[in-house]
Amino acid sequence: MGTSAKMLIVDDNTDLCKNLADILEDRGMVVRMAHDGCNAIAAIQVEDFDLVLMDIKMPVMNGVEAYRKIRETKPDTPVIMMTAFTTDELVREALREGVHAVLHKPLDLEVLLTTVESSRDAGRMILVVDDDHDLCDNLMDILRGHGYRVSCANTSEEAIQAAQANNADIYLIDLKLPTRNGLETYLAVKDIRPNAIAVIITAYADELPHLVDSALQCGAYAYLRKPVDIEMLTDVVDKALRSRGVIAE
Repeated sequence: MGTSAKMLIVDDNTDLCKNLADILEDRGMVVRMAHDGCNAIAAIQVEDFDLVLMDIKMPVMNGVEAYRKIRETKPDTPVIMMTAFTTDELVREALREGVHAVLHKPLDLEVLLTTVESSRDAGRMILVVDDDHDLCDNLMDILRGHGYRVSCANTSEEAIQAAQANNADIYLIDLKLPTRNGLETYLAVKDIRPNAIAVIITAYADELPHLVDSALQCGAYAYLRKPVDIEMLTDVVDKALRSRGVIAE
């Protein structure tokens, strides 16, 4: 996020708001504060913001309700939620509603700053989910060379955490993963991000056709065989992004 970007911080903890404002202003951002959902909505109606950083649990109107109202007025404004409750249903609601990310309190400053930056660079984001570290590194290098933003998760658990922390456009998921397979991982991600676009990759399509078929029936966009043909992969990814309006036709 560039210098002079404008952020709205919403939290009923006034000390936290002030501390966050000081940190972000030191990094060149313009910061406004609101201490409940109603005041946040009022601020959004009269002023444009590049980002809203908002607590989920607040009196009068919680963050999810406020987010829905904000989306009606300024649908393109990215919203990052904060919470001290890791398993609260409101967290799941927020993610399903489409917030950019949910960060857990106490906030990790570096994670916050990275998430703030990513919120202003939306589109063409791919999460590669594969326990083969070398393959992940190779795909990251190749896809970044094609202009995509790419990150990796090596386990199902890491993929689910990544889905909570960032709203990727494409989830490229290996069918064989430790602890749970690619189909189960896709369904867990989809539960958090209902609009997730998944492309399944596998070297075992002939051995596990039922998993491939089930993934496609559950909404996966496509599957590709390993070794992955990069030209075919980028073609599938571009078509998927166009189908969702992430990139223009």
